[in-house]
Amino acid sequence: MSNGGSFPYLIQVGDYVLCEWVGEPSLVLLQQACQQIVSHPSFRKGMPVIFADRGTSYNPLTPEIQSIALELKSHKDRLGPMALVVQYTHHLGVGNMLSAYCHMEGVRLQVFRKFEDAVAWVREASDNPPPLRLTAGA
Repeated sequence: MSNGGSFPYLIQVGDYVLCEWVGEPSLVLLQQACQQIVSHPSFRKGMPVIFADRGTSYNPLTPEIQSIALELKSHKDRLGPMALVVQYTHHLGVGNMLSAYCHMEGVRLQVFRKFEDAVAWVREASDNPPPLRLTAGA
């Protein structure tokens, strides 16, 4: 497990990537974490990612949630399906809003309360990619 030095997250790469937040996240730290994930020697293109919130008090406002979705979109050609595991009920709402913005950007992100459910979903989702969506004029 590597924590990127003094960053408030731990990254572990196996069958999937686990990015476990043990301190307060931010958009800048998410950008750094994503760069560390894709540059990890064991990382393979399309690997599913689980972001696990271990009790942070992070409560981003809507503009920051939108920025987070755009950041995740910038990595969608490298990262596979993503799951967000939250500990607190009030983070479910934030997570669901992030999931909705990600969906609008073509990013697969689901929110879970239980880590085991997230692991099961990323394994299933990485075996079953979503159907191609055709848009007008495509």
